[in-house]
Amino acid sequence: MEQIKVIEYISNFGDGGAETLVKDYVRLIDRKRFEPIVVTLRGERKSANRQILEENHIPIIDIYPRWNMAVRIWNKAFGWWYIPHKLRKIIRSENVKVMHMHLMVLNDVARVGSALDGIRLLFTCHNVPESVFGGERIGERRAAEKLIRKNNLQLIALHREMAQELNQMFDVDNTVVIWNGIDVMRFQNINLTSEMERKKLGIPRNAFVIGHVGRFADQKNHVFLVDVFIEVAKVRPNAFLLMVGAGDSTRIEEKLRTSGLEKQYMILSQRSDVNEIMRAMDVFVFPSKYEGLPLVLIEAQYSGLRCIASDKITKEAVCTQNVVMLPLRNPSIWAETILDTSKKGVAYTPPRLFDMNVVIKEIERLYSGELR
Repeated sequence: MEQIKVIEYISNFGDGGAETLVKDYVRLIDRKRFEPIVVTLRGERKSANRQILEENHIPIIDIYPRWNMAVRIWNKAFGWWYIPHKLRKIIRSENVKVMHMHLMVLNDVARVGSALDGIRLLFTCHNVPESVFGGERIGERRAAEKLIRKNNLQLIALHREMAQELNQMFDVDNTVVIWNGIDVMRFQNINLTSEMERKKLGIPRNAFVIGHVGRFADQKNHVFLVDVFIEVAKVRPNAFLLMVGAGDSTRIEEKLRTSGLEKQYMILSQRSDVNEIMRAMDVFVFPSKYEGLPLVLIEAQYSGLRCIASDKITKEAVCTQNVVMLPLRNPSIWAETILDTSKKGVAYTPPRLFDMNVVIKEIERLYSGELR
């Protein structure tokens, strides 16, 4: 049986949820049937996800191996031509049959032209549709409309509500739902106690650890997270804030210092051991302003953590009673809920739907054309 060559095209390959998902797709897909290639717009050399791909001998092609100021200036002037040119060369030289796109790449792909003929095109919407295609990103929306019209672009949603939104937005009726999956065994079968992980990280043994995983960006709402932590610390002096994520944390660290909590937090970045780090947490707090279907919230549930999350997140991400969802209004109410362990939530989605072993079978059906 001839292998089906698949390009996973993503704007960069850091350690966010979309990148983690792509990493698991190419790592776990049936390599007898499919030959995956990861193509990125710009290289991300320090990424833990990238390191895992390299260890698994997955080919990675960077359109821009380096992403510095000079390259940014050059790309602003000539990227409209150069990126589609490079994509055409890659597609033709690799004899690609499937191209699965992620994040902000549709505007580039729409300019590739006839090289896309005969290729099955797929696009996963990793965030709420309005944030992906609305406002300043109207170019991505127009590119999606063009690719749907000319190349039968297949849209993929992360949950049913998102599928309805995409169908309405693009006047289609065939958006496929592929749930965000996780490698369940990585989060459940860990021979590691909380005490062991805290000792390894240098966190006080008797601390009350509030955990968060997510890049330092406005969407993740770290300012509100710190406000909640300040309220918890007033009641629990042994409170400790453990944050895992890349990006500029200067503003957040300054806020913690001015609040007198400079010795009660830790920031970890570029980590591939989030499953172990979660063992050090007492509670997982996730106050995002919006999300597609957050992998880390699902991972936290599979880790057995009690979770306090924003009600801006779809309920379809909740698969246990350990999640309490709150509006983003009063940090003191969040703090009270964190400390009141009797409060429970409602499970909305069967946990098995998030099992990567189930998800990867759906991805294989999609790539082979069995699922449309």
